Amino acid sequence: MSAIPATTVPRRAARPVVSGVPGLKLVPAPASARGFFGVVIVCALLLVGALGTAFALNTQMVDTAYEIQSVQKELNVATAKEATLADRVVSASTPQKLTAKAEQLGLVPATSVLHLDLTTGAVKKPSEPQRK
Repeated sequence: MSAIPATTVPRRAARPVVSGVPGLKLVPAPASARGFFGVVIVCALLLVGALGTAFALNTQMVDTAYEIQSVQKELNVATAKEATLADRVVSASTPQKLTAKAEQLGLVPATSVLHLDLTTGAVKKPSEPQRK
């Protein structure tokens, strides 16, 4: 005696019973796994190819890095040489050094300066500089 009321479960209709042999046919077994070794070989070749490609690319990148390092060293040497030559030019271009070198070569200061007028072809004395 329970306090839960009794419920009735509806019954399903009875299924008809099939008599005789059902119309089943014999299906052949699936093909044997003869392609298994082929798939394994293809996968192995893909793995070896991927590793070989990665190795080749890595080797090429290392080779390029060494080449860049070598060119960078050459560039540093050339830059240092250019800086040294620029310093020598600046030191040789001072008025005192230019005067000394000119005297060493036997040059003398100009006493009379003439100008050539290109439009007329005449030789003239220099005019006074215009003052603003």
